[in-house]
Amino acid sequence: MKGPKPTAGAIASRADDTYLVRITRVGSAASPFIWEICSHDGLLVLLRSRKTFRTQIEALFDSTASAARLELSAGDGSPCPEPP
Repeated sequence: MKGPKPTAGAIASRADDTYLVRITRVGSAASPFIWEICSHDGLLVLLRSRKTFRTQIEALFDSTASAARLELSAGDGSPCPEPP
């Protein structure tokens, strides 16, 4: 059985970069959500959550720290290291 369409929103970063945050279900309609941060075209997944979330908003809130680390990266596309 197919789940709902992924929810996505664009994040503008440096002038030449745009990222897409995708919130999707792991399986069926009762399954938890994960987040993915993708390249501007949505084809390349740059970061993905390691845990699952009961609601879309929990997944979105959790994605913000990773999105910030990606934005503050060295400029070569590699994310900043995880905080201690």
